[in-house]
Amino acid sequence: MTRKGGMAALFHDPEVPHMAKAAWNDIEALVGHLFEQGLQPDRQELVDLAFAEDANDDVIDALDSLNGKPVPSLESLKTQLEANGQI
Repeated sequence: MTRKGGMAALFHDPEVPHMAKAAWNDIEALVGHLFEQGLQPDRQELVDLAFAEDANDDVIDALDSLNGKPVPSLESLKTQLEANGQI
């Protein structure tokens, strides 16, 4: 099978669907308790929790898209994930 576009085509195939978005309900259920306790977890803490709880790949990818700064609230988390196109 020959692909048009040379080597660059290997990295972007229009026939392959884009990454699925995570369901906000799944993320909220996973991390909501942290914010209820008044914590401000950072990206690594959220990703570690997702792995420890065996969250689905879409949730892990969404949390991994965050910057390294602490997330001050659940609402802020949702806003950041929406801005990153993850939910």
